[in-house]
Amino acid sequence: MTEPAFDEILPAVAGIVPTTDDRLLFVHNEVFDAWTLPMTAVEPGVSLETALRNEVETESGLTADPVELTGVYSNPNVQAVQYESGELVHYVTTCYRCRPVDAPASLDGYPDAELFSVANHPYLGYMQQWLDDGLAVE
Repeated sequence: MTEPAFDEILPAVAGIVPTTDDRLLFVHNEVFDAWTLPMTAVEPGVSLETALRNEVETESGLTADPVELTGVYSNPNVQAVQYESGELVHYVTTCYRCRPVDAPASLDGYPDAELFSVANHPYLGYMQQWLDDGLAVE
């Protein structure tokens, strides 16, 4: 079996963003067409924490404060994205647990964001391990 020829490896960051009423923030990820933890690639010169704060605020209007590193994940079999240009990128993702935020009445105005209960959230596939690790760290 031939290994894929990656064009580059890039840093990414993801966050477990709980609310004070035991829900978690999920965002609709267009690349995977699924609900996922908030995550983004990290641009040069931007810290992981700043990239995560910016992503959460942009997608949901919530303020995330990353307080605990819960894992670093690098599985090229699933953390790879092939873009329309043909470029194949392997992402190495650092995951943080964020300080609980006040639960808003709604996320109106943010159609790609949703709060799900910890007990009843969308299946995350390979990201489920990230969530399990992050929730176990209390």
